[in-house]
Amino acid sequence: MLSFQLQSLIIDAFHGHGFEKIEEYLQQKENSLYQKYNQLLLIHLNRLINKELDKNEFRCVSLLLKCIQRFFMDDTKDEQLLIQQGLIPKMASWFERTIGFLTTGEPTVSLVQVIEGFFNTALVISQRSHKGKNQLLDSFLFNLGFLVADKTINYLIRQEGLRTMNSILEKVPRGEREKPISENRCFLMKGLARAILDIGDYDFQVGLSEALCRMMSKKSQADLAHRLFEDDIIAVAFKEIRDREFETDSRRFLNCLNDKLGDQRSVYTFPCIAAFLDGDEVRKPHDDNLEKFWIDFNIGSHSITFYIDNTEGDLWDSVRLLKEAVGGFSLKESEKKKVLVVYLKKPNFFYNKDVMKVEIHFDLQSSILKTCMKVFGPEKYMFGFQLNPDQIKREEPSEILESFKEQETTETHCYPEDKAEVASKQNSLDGLKEMDKILLPKLNEKPSYSNLPVSARAAQDGSVEIGERSSKYTSEPSQVYILL
Repeated sequence: MLSFQLQSLIIDAFHGHGFEKIEEYLQQKENSLYQKYNQLLLIHLNRLINKELDKNEFRCVSLLLKCIQRFFMDDTKDEQLLIQQGLIPKMASWFERTIGFLTTGEPTVSLVQVIEGFFNTALVISQRSHKGKNQLLDSFLFNLGFLVADKTINYLIRQEGLRTMNSILEKVPRGEREKPISENRCFLMKGLARAILDIGDYDFQVGLSEALCRMMSKKSQADLAHRLFEDDIIAVAFKEIRDREFETDSRRFLNCLNDKLGDQRSVYTFPCIAAFLDGDEVRKPHDDNLEKFWIDFNIGSHSITFYIDNTEGDLWDSVRLLKEAVGGFSLKESEKKKVLVVYLKKPNFFYNKDVMKVEIHFDLQSSILKTCMKVFGPEKYMFGFQLNPDQIKREEPSEILESFKEQETTETHCYPEDKAEVASKQNSLDGLKEMDKILLPKLNEKPSYSNLPVSARAAQDGSVEIGERSSKYTSEPSQVYILL
């Protein structure tokens, strides 16, 4: 059966009768009536959403976005009417207005929820409407991309925006990539490329690299590489990223890029000799093209991450040790190796056991202590190794702290010293129009990035984040949740 009930409730809200009935309707777990609408719906939606944004009533806007999702999920014959009437350009306009509120201060819960609503609505449209999906690639994707590239916006919001962006791009037919790249698309890609330099998290760098590759054909990737990255070796590494070998090719590209940044890098990567979760050895993912077992130290997200082999499937398992979840760390050195031990504040269930300790072995050349202090802070360093971090006497010798305060000299494995300057302009269309290339920073300049927490879930429960990762940085679930 078909019903105009939801449209009627939206029109009532437009005439000042409130949103309570809409909220009650959306909370009904079972409703067998498919919702129908006519050409009046978008007119009322547009006026009502702009009216609520004028009043900063983000909760009401979230409800209206859920209504749009409902109309698309009911999959009636009228599903294309909203698209034909111009829903996507209007949604891009609403989204652009909402992004503006993110730059004026700390995001409120209701503001974060409406951002989630836009992400989820875009995902639903991309899954339910072919024409809608193609239209999302224009104005809406442009706004979404600049949200992802804007360093002034909360890290978690940018992270979920990137997942949404890659989910939309994942569904784009290959033929769309072959089309000529517009000027606006090129500006957006420059902004995403610049964000790779200072985001301070390897996983985020992978997601940005994936978005860039999904936005262009292989030929365009080769043609634009030197416009996105000035350094020839970096540009060549980017050109060599292949879809079928994305994980390993992007690893080579990002390792070289981060090494090129020298002391200004915000991601340090070292190969490890071995890794253990509470004494049980874990191994690098089984991939012939993955040369070493890489451990990433992420200064921007204050975390250590690495990938391990999943013996039960093709997906890689990921381990993320967040500063909020770490009680302390110690470092022992022998004649042959350095042993980093990270103690968790509370156990995490993994491999059918509770994990409280992660141990990673490195060779003697790796600068592990200073790098760990940059990630976790000197206060987490446990000088004088004991098994129980609760009983540890925290000693931090003055020479270690003084050494930490000094700028660390780090080897670069691939490149000579680079003397280009960082582009300091904001992630805006006007700023990007003045740039022809993304420049790598001088080694004596400080990187600028947001030191916001990377995982709300781990911060909430205080545990290490251990999960399963597919080969792409996408968001498969139809709902996005950002917990601040």
